[in-house]
Amino acid sequence: LFPGAFLKGSHTSLNLRNILDVYSQQEYELAGGGRLPEQRPKGPAGTTAPGSSAPQYIPGKVLEQTKSILSRGDNVDELRAYLENAKPKMPGKFKNSVQNILILAARQARLKCAVMLLDDYGADVNSSSSFKKHSSLHFAAYNGDKALAKELLSRGASKTLLNIYKETPAKTAENQMDNNSGDEIKQKKFQETLELITNFTMASARSGGLETMSTYIPTSQSNAIVDTYQDVSRKSVEILNKVTDDNEVKMFKRLKDLVPISGFNRPDRHEKFEIRHFKLLVENLWKTAIAQPSMAGLYASLADKLHTHFSSVSKDMVRAMPTNTGKFYRMVFDEKLMTPLYDSERTALSEAGKCVNFKRELLMQCQRQFNSERDLARFRRAIDWDSITDEIERKRKENDVMYDRNKAQDRMTANVVFIGQLYNHGLATTSIIRMCVDDLMPPSRTAPESVLNSEDKEALNDYVDGLENDTMMLVKLIEVVGQKFEKPAPRSVAPGASSVAIAAFDKAKRDSDRRRKMLAKWFKTMRKVSDTQKTGAPGEITLPIRVRF
Repeated sequence: LFPGAFLKGSHTSLNLRNILDVYSQQEYELAGGGRLPEQRPKGPAGTTAPGSSAPQYIPGKVLEQTKSILSRGDNVDELRAYLENAKPKMPGKFKNSVQNILILAARQARLKCAVMLLDDYGADVNSSSSFKKHSSLHFAAYNGDKALAKELLSRGASKTLLNIYKETPAKTAENQMDNNSGDEIKQKKFQETLELITNFTMASARSGGLETMSTYIPTSQSNAIVDTYQDVSRKSVEILNKVTDDNEVKMFKRLKDLVPISGFNRPDRHEKFEIRHFKLLVENLWKTAIAQPSMAGLYASLADKLHTHFSSVSKDMVRAMPTNTGKFYRMVFDEKLMTPLYDSERTALSEAGKCVNFKRELLMQCQRQFNSERDLARFRRAIDWDSITDEIERKRKENDVMYDRNKAQDRMTANVVFIGQLYNHGLATTSIIRMCVDDLMPPSRTAPESVLNSEDKEALNDYVDGLENDTMMLVKLIEVVGQKFEKPAPRSVAPGASSVAIAAFDKAKRDSDRRRKMLAKWFKTMRKVSDTQKTGAPGEITLPIRVRF
């Protein structure tokens, strides 16, 4: 038994009496145990009792928590409060979670919650469950929920989607009729749902033949330009989460097929693909890579294959279009970029090609992360500590700050490891690694005067913590790239080699010597910074002993 046992859900069978046999109520909360069990409603960990406020977001428990909310009824306000609480804490994963919650809402026949997810949170009406591929309309048909089927169909739900059993939603409703042949009431319910799905058209919805909870009616699918953004997001995440050493080539082919390379700007084209779709694919690969740092090398290899592919077909994805003034604008996929205009077609094509440069977009994504989260003290500064008078509340805030700092450190370290793997696969240059090392390398063992003279009492601790974090990231980066940096150049060139081969040999030798000298210089500096012996200089600091070489 330990503080935080209930908060971590590791001792769900224990009650308050067990806790207070070891800790007093105040001691338990001060030790980091969170809210006491008596303050928590009965039910699954992280949920709330009926009528209470929405549960607090717990990482990794989103589906479990929302399932508990939906099991208590069609409570839109409680679900909305939970989603608003969770949204800022799960960047990059929120949209995918909303898709899964929509499936749960349809499965449990929660009409109002499903409509709220579709209209307010942009859930994809045609998303499907990960294993059996049931769409929301499949579940509406399975439950005989005619009202939910109306709302889904009016928002563009596809009647032709197949689940793992090769059934359309209409076929699912038909099977349910057969399974309930002895119950006239149920059979009638499934028959009405089947007729609705079979006979539904957008024209009938627009003419007022169907009353729905929203005035939104999609344009006829036969004439509309369909935005595939949600579809690309869902499919790319599904594929990336399935990548292994054995199926890397197969997953690469599936990923590249998500990006069209021809047929743009044709009158009969109905699927819209823009630069943001391409960037979404890059972003999802990066997010998956830093979420699984142990597989960074595999995702770097996948990125290398994708970059090679898109580089070979980039000329088919971009065009330079003339204007009436004799200048040219860029056309990338289905998107027209009217500004800026270019004097020559060649320049316009060159600039358009940068928009579909997979390596460039991926490195820019890594750079944004590298520059944005280095300041770990921002979590402490965001809280007005002077206004907190309750000691228990102060302890909770300190725990929250520590949690946010640790998560940020994990993301930064994973990002640095991924940059190193990109270098190993030829997607990042030696110059990029050198810039990262120069940025992470502690400048000296002496704190600057601005820190020493700061009115903030925690400024020096924040500075030392930042140096420690930078040094640990530096160690991780050199662990990844060190072997390639130490790789010696070829010892000699073959007799009678061409001038090109000799020039390549000379360049390889110069690059190898330069890399090895850089590595030796870095280690020399790092040994000085991590030395535990003090020199007595004013403002001297010592990094924690766990930073070793």
